[in-house]
Parts: sequence; structure tokens; C-alpha cells
Amino acid sequence: LLSGGLANALGALSVAFLFVAIRQFLGRAWRWQPLLLMGLAVTAVGVAFGGRYVGATIFNGFAYGVLQLLNAWVLWRDRRGASPLGPLTGQGGLVRVQTLVALAHLLMGLVLPLRALLLALGADQPDYLDMSKGWQEPVFVFSFVYLVICSLGFLLMCKMRAEQEVRELALSDGLTGLANRRALDEDMVRALGLAEHTGQSFAVLMLDIDHFKAFNDQHGHRAGDAALRQFSLCLQAELKSGRAYRYGGEEFTVLLPEMGADQALAMAERLRAAIANSASAASAVPGVRSASIGVAVWQSGDDADR
Repeated sequence: LLSGGLANALGALSVAFLFVAIRQFLGRAWRWQPLLLMGLAVTAVGVAFGGRYVGATIFNGFAYGVLQLLNAWVLWRDRRGASPLGPLTGQGGLVRVQTLVALAHLLMGLVLPLRALLLALGADQPDYLDMSKGWQEPVFVFSFVYLVICSLGFLLMCKMRAEQEVRELALSDGLTGLANRRALDEDMVRALGLAEHTGQSFAVLMLDIDHFKAFNDQHGHRAGDAALRQFSLCLQAELKSGRAYRYGGEEFTVLLPEMGADQALAMAERLRAAIANSASAASAVPGVRSASIGVAVWQSGDDADR
């Protein structure tokens, strides 16, 4: 009973925990009822076969194989190749690790049912623990490698996700959700290097909300914060390319890659008009009526300060 029942129950529990952990990591829903039924079935079969492990192994091979394939499918489908902060977050490493873990689950999802099928076809042979090594030795070796990849790989995925979230917090503005000045500094270095290398110009817009201090003094900082958030949403809605940053206070910056003077001026006018239209909309937050916009276009030799 201990060998067939308890061991299989704990095995089913560990498989179910990993199944749930993967879905929580990916933000996907899961249901406990099918997992409970799987655990009860695995335990019942283990008790029924007792010391004749081959019967439980055949059943478990198909039951666990299905879960491994489901893990592989969801890990592969939900690989995260993008992030709100784009190239700054180093998403590629997380995607590669998640891909490796998905492949390990896929292989195990194929190996387990295949082994179960081979054992079922040789049912008249001795218990598989008493059989010669044959094809079982590589299966056991692969199972050990699988455990290492999936356990350490999943921990590494969690660690990389946590580091990514911390980095995103460090590079984003808590009030508006836009990238902050530190992110602008990093992106500016990258843009300057690319421009020097290719000779392709880029533009920077500086936006300053008009009369914002007077609005804050009259209506209070909570209304001012709401106005800043509304202004940020307006910027994001209008930018099809480029990126908006909160430079500080009521000042904002827009970085426009591969854009010359005429295009940059047109974008500045488009943003000015959008801000004016937002101010006249019924749903607009009062306070942002207009903004002053400056345009700078990179020329060879320019640095970030210039």
C-alpha cells in the first residue's frame, strides 16, 4: 500500500503542482477538479497493482504524458517576446529558457506514453524493474535530465521574470505609466550610437504643459495627477512610432527614430492638435488645454545634451 498508493499519490501531487505553477506563471486559468480526478485515479491504480509496478507505470505513462504535452503546449504558445518597455528588458533570455523547458516537457510527453505502450505490448514479460536494461536505461537517463531542466529551468524563468519586473519599475513612471528619464537616457545612448553608425537622423520632441503650476495651485495635486495621466494617454494614443517619456513634472519627451525635420514638425503639430481636441472633449480631465512643443533633429556630432 505504501509503495503503490502513497508513492503514486505523491507523484501525482508533484505533477499537479508543477502543472498549476506553470499556468500561474503564465497568468492562465486552471481548474482543480481534473487534477484531483487524475490524482485519485493514479493512486487507485497504484493501490490496485501494489508491488506489480508495471501496471501502474502503464497507466501513469498515459496520464502524465497528457499533462506533459499540455505543459509543453502552453509554454510554447505563451512565450513572451515583447514587453511594455520593449528592447530594454532583455526578453530574449526568458524566451529561450521557456522554449527549452517547453521542449523538455514535449519530449517527456512523447516518451512516457511510448514507454507505456511498449510495456503494455510486453505484458507477459517480467516486471519492468526486473527486465534487462535495454531501452530503459536511456529512458531513466532522460528522465533525470528532464527533471533538472524543468525544475531549474522553471526557477530560472521565475527569477528572470522578477528581475524583468524590477527593471520595468525602475524604467517607468509610476504616475503616468510612461517610460521615465532613466529609460530616456538609455534609449538616447542607443539612438545616438545607431545614428552615428548609419547616418540616419532621428528627432526629439520636448513637451511642456502650459500653465500647469497655476492649475495645480487652484485645483490641487490630485486633479493635477489626473491631468498628467490623461495627457500621457493622449500622447500614447497618437504615437504610431517612437516612444514617450515623462521627463519630470509636467515635462514630457518623445523620441522619434529615423525621422527628419519635416516629419518631426508634422508629428509635433499632430500632437498639439490632439491635445487641443482632448481638452475640448467631454471626457477630458480639465487642466490640460495646450502644450508648448520644441523639436530637435540629430545632426552629426550632436550629443544627448545638445
